[in-house]
Amino acid sequence: MSDDITTERAEMFPLEIRQAVGAFEKENAKAVIATLLEEGPKSFTELKDELELYSQQLTNALDPLKTSGMIRKRAADADEDEYEAYYEISEFGSRFVHCLFESLGSVDSFDMKGEPYEKVENYQDRRTGEDLIVEGYHLRPVSDTESEEAPLPK
Repeated sequence: MSDDITTERAEMFPLEIRQAVGAFEKENAKAVIATLLEEGPKSFTELKDELELYSQQLTNALDPLKTSGMIRKRAADADEDEYEAYYEISEFGSRFVHCLFESLGSVDSFDMKGEPYEKVENYQDRRTGEDLIVEGYHLRPVSDTESEEAPLPK
């Protein structure tokens, strides 16, 4: 195949999926995702210490995860928080990883703790830097009759 055809075929996958898959290229990024899924939001310092990484190694893992929308950085909730900001799995990141595990029949490897999904706000196109918002990954409200028929998706 020529490079043009290869590029055209590769771009048949949505940008969000290409970026999410690309974010998993590094072991440190996978370790960050697993840690945040298992333990919840963590500060930069907490992640660095727990994973025994240098600051630059962690930054190199976090950047593609943020760009792809797999994780997000949020300001601390209160003045008494020890850290100013925390990293956490985005709704898209949680659903993406759970779909991967579900395809292997091992979705229970990470527990979502029954928390509702949040709005995905941090997709970025790596080439243009433009923010992309994908509405299709949000948990929709379920009526009482629907909730009795089938459980909410994980």
